[in-house]
Amino acid sequence: MSAVSTPGRIVANKYRLTERIGVGGMSEVYRAEQLTTGRIVAVKLLLPHKLEDPNYVARLFQEAHSGIRMSHPGIVNVHDAGQSEFGPYLVMDFLLGESAGRRLFDHGKYARAAAIATIAAVLDALQSAHDTGVVHRDIKPGNIFYSIEGPRDVRVKLLDFGVAKVLWAGAASARTNTGVVMGTPDYLSPEQASGELHIDGRSDVFGAGVVLFEFLTASRPFHAPTAVATAYKVAHSRTPLLVERGGPADPTLQAIINRALAKRPEERYQSAREFARDLEALEPDRAAVSQALLELVKPERFLGRKRDRSDERPASQPEPFVQPTPPFPVGWTPPAALARGIESAPSGARQVRGLALRSVDQY
Repeated sequence: MSAVSTPGRIVANKYRLTERIGVGGMSEVYRAEQLTTGRIVAVKLLLPHKLEDPNYVARLFQEAHSGIRMSHPGIVNVHDAGQSEFGPYLVMDFLLGESAGRRLFDHGKYARAAAIATIAAVLDALQSAHDTGVVHRDIKPGNIFYSIEGPRDVRVKLLDFGVAKVLWAGAASARTNTGVVMGTPDYLSPEQASGELHIDGRSDVFGAGVVLFEFLTASRPFHAPTAVATAYKVAHSRTPLLVERGGPADPTLQAIINRALAKRPEERYQSAREFARDLEALEPDRAAVSQALLELVKPERFLGRKRDRSDERPASQPEPFVQPTPPFPVGWTPPAALARGIESAPSGARQVRGLALRSVDQY
């Protein structure tokens, strides 16, 4: 059981936990109230059995470090991070809405316009991440969130950079052993599945292509009964046709997916922006695209619930990033690059922005 599973516990003398709203293999996310402002936020904490593992601690702080370099409306804001009596924590926007994974599970395949609208927005966020030297490495429906901003306003958010790879020199990265694959098997790129060390933004392009295929067919193109068999299919099997899985008979859309899912990175779209440009050419009517998202998500299902000020903007003077200090965990200190990145960031960037909570699903 989590050490902080009881509502009412206070983290770092700043945040009162009110409800656990998500849990994954590494961390858990709580709805919380910021004591000084009353603002509702999401607090991410490592699971108790991960607290003594320096690699998981490093991953959590890597999210904050990477966030300094990113600012995009499709990537969740992180407002604070540091050490507490319950271990390291991140404080992020509290989102109202649901994940694409939940929507897909509950309602099956998407209409073409809704699928394109979602993936185009994800690709826009990915391009921003890639431009700042961050590769997500875990693109999947559960890490895509429909945030309800108003009765006619649905925003697509890219979540969870917990296994992201950073490409700038001297940056803190989550450590992996040789041959350890990072990501979810069904959405791996061939180079991830093969355990290659060199991964760049084209790997995320492949993951986005897999998710687009799944949206259109409600099936994953390279799924197999085991992770090893799935990785083999990713690396070697041909991309199935959409119509073979009950998707649309659209040669242009099929050609776009085939290019996104090319086995060799040099044969894929060379950037998320390039992929998005071809998708948007299929649905040039922006009003129709927005309407497709509204019809998919149905914001009225959520707006009857109390938002608890979760739609407020961050305070103008956000609390600074708190560098972790020993003795937690024993023997681990954050890389010097982490401290340098925070100290050298411009004042407007010191609000730790950008990264990730797992799908905070209020449905």
